[in-house]
Amino acid sequence: MDYQNFGINWPSLDSLSANLSEYVDVFQTSKSFKPLISVSVGAAVLASYLWFRHKNKDSFHDLPQRNWLWGHMKFYNNNHGHGKMFTKLNESTNYRIAYMRAWLGGNHRLILFGLEELKELFNVHGQQSIGRNFGLKVHSAPKGIIDSSGPVWKNNRRIFLNHLRIFGRERQLNLVLDEANHLTDALESVGENCDPTVLLQSAVCNVIASLIFGSRFEYFDPEAEKIFQSILKINNKLNLMPNFLFAIFRSISKTAKSRIRAVESTKAFIKERIQERMKAGIQVPAETLIDAYAVELGKAEWGNDIDNLINVIFELFFAGTETTSTSLAWVLACLTANPEVQTKIVNEVQSFIGDSKLTIQSLRDMTYVTAVQFEVQRFGCIAQNTLPHRMVEDVKLESGQIVKKDVVVWPSLYHPMHDPKYFKYPYEFNPENFLNNDGELETNEAFIPYGIGPRVCLGQILADLELKVFMIEILRKFKVSSNDQINLNHSVQGITCAPVVYTYNFEPRS
Repeated sequence: MDYQNFGINWPSLDSLSANLSEYVDVFQTSKSFKPLISVSVGAAVLASYLWFRHKNKDSFHDLPQRNWLWGHMKFYNNNHGHGKMFTKLNESTNYRIAYMRAWLGGNHRLILFGLEELKELFNVHGQQSIGRNFGLKVHSAPKGIIDSSGPVWKNNRRIFLNHLRIFGRERQLNLVLDEANHLTDALESVGENCDPTVLLQSAVCNVIASLIFGSRFEYFDPEAEKIFQSILKINNKLNLMPNFLFAIFRSISKTAKSRIRAVESTKAFIKERIQERMKAGIQVPAETLIDAYAVELGKAEWGNDIDNLINVIFELFFAGTETTSTSLAWVLACLTANPEVQTKIVNEVQSFIGDSKLTIQSLRDMTYVTAVQFEVQRFGCIAQNTLPHRMVEDVKLESGQIVKKDVVVWPSLYHPMHDPKYFKYPYEFNPENFLNNDGELETNEAFIPYGIGPRVCLGQILADLELKVFMIEILRKFKVSSNDQINLNHSVQGITCAPVVYTYNFEPRS
């Protein structure tokens, strides 16, 4: 791992991080290495602490209430969302930019709270801030999209977006509508007191599978369960550990080993599907994402190979399924807690299309439906911070402050999307946040659920389509209620920020 990410250029620490996994493997069979590991780790931790303690202070402050040993980890691990906790932590100081630190001698990240600073750094200086942390530990090598930078990232992103463009909006809509029919049939069969989590995951996963493989999974398919299990077992809190501690943790932790096995199993399944598609014959023009990548294989030096494609597909399942299904969970929670919003949605849908099929134009025309979708995304704020960025060059902000090369930057999405400066009802669910006095849709520059800048989520157009279509089709068929007492202010922080799991009743509309 590259300690330049943390502003450290120390060969002994790099060597320790790179080789510690091997040391631990040997240690597990030979206790003679125990003193060596203990002394080495202790020395590294102490040296890192002393370095941070005595390094020259730059122009950015630390967030308050930092523990000398654990940094701000207790706020990151808080179950109600680390973006929310950091915002609350910052209320007394109101810093626009501040450091969050994790562990003794470990990662420190520059959190950007202000929308103006976010726009300046990621829109104006986008090319200087597009580096990735290389410490996310999603893959063993920086291939794919999430962990990569430079030509690998650019070309992977290009191929996927081109595939969506060629596939076309109408075909995407028909694909989502078809899956919505499968989803509503499944919800009708379970009826009352249903926890729809797996069904929502299955529906979203099937949209992605159809784009990638050209086929879908049956609900409760054991193969689909492999993907869900790998999603559930990826623990995003591991990447705040110093790399040398993560090397130890990865080698001895049952949780980490379980996560690694789940990822490897899913990648093996993906590889089988790629091989099946290639044996059946690649289609030109591309019908699936596999076709699109197969055409590119071996064309350039940027590493567009099978391993890279496996990583890309894994990330699409991992990121796309988790984020969109969590957003749909917020849809159900918010609309069940606000039945009057359900009624308004159904009335608007009836007034525009009645019992007819949804079209791209009708989706654009339904103002209130769009306002509800936006408000669910704003209020739920499933990604309270973006993934970390690593600065590839120094950047001087208008304030005169300098964000230095190799600093890890962590943009807050929660703070701008709950800022009273931009929203009338910042801390409550209310679609009026996106409507003017005449009931017309209002755009809002602080609405940034997919991030900001060149590394904005590449699946945002498809995700918007899924959220709106699934929401409409569920409400056209069912009145959704719950026997649980739904509290929208309670959430669970995992890979994303999700609502508490509730059970729902899906009562068919007459």
